[in-house]
Amino acid sequence: MVKPYRMKWEFKEREIELLAQILELESQLEKAKKRETYIGTSLNNTSNEQQHNKNIQENISTGGFVTLKNNWLYYLNKNDGCKIYKMSTDGKQRQKLNDDNSHSIIATDEWVYYLNHSDDLKIYKIYTDGTRRQKLNNVSCDSIYIVDEWIYYTSNYGKIYRMRTDGALQQKLNDDNYCFLINVSSEWVYYINGSDGDKIYKVRIDGTQKQKLSEDASYINLAGAVGESVDYIGNVINEIKDIYKNRKK
Repeated sequence: MVKPYRMKWEFKEREIELLAQILELESQLEKAKKRETYIGTSLNNTSNEQQHNKNIQENISTGGFVTLKNNWLYYLNKNDGCKIYKMSTDGKQRQKLNDDNSHSIIATDEWVYYLNHSDDLKIYKIYTDGTRRQKLNNVSCDSIYIVDEWIYYTSNYGKIYRMRTDGALQQKLNDDNYCFLINVSSEWVYYINGSDGDKIYKVRIDGTQKQKLSEDASYINLAGAVGESVDYIGNVINEIKDIYKNRKK
């Protein structure tokens, strides 16, 4: 039987390997800084979900460390143990929302969703005023994505799951390992399948009709990175370089 700590380490090795691919996109990032346009190609969403998904996509493009919603900037405060803060876009108002070491934040109209490092990367949500903090699941997760009142997330060697935004109706969508979510529409979940050479797949949001879309290996999605988000990704790249350099020693 594989021990739990070994399972986590094997997934972390896979995560570092995929993140290292970002280094090859540095030239694209530099070009994006100059023209302030999108990096890569985002899969099209239906018209009635474009605005919602735009916010989610911009959040994912910055690694889940900062997101903008309703004239409030939600971010992880590195100087305060990665607690979640919010600040008005004019900088005049600022508020601390939680006391958890947080990651992968996503803000909606009423809630801020995040992975709680203080509780082994379980999914939590908290009201945008810092009240009504709730734990939504009991398994460690690697990423989250929210569309149409559903949370899509990866867990258990990177398999894809979903649950309602209140934590109900948890469901496994695939059996592939080391998956990275790249986009979710009203009908399909698109992902990079690490157990099949990083090829792009899609599966219905109910877990049926899994399809391979390409025989080409793909990179982690950076679609939606613009303006200051690009600058942030540049900083992330530098951190990844340090991690990769240390692992080679």
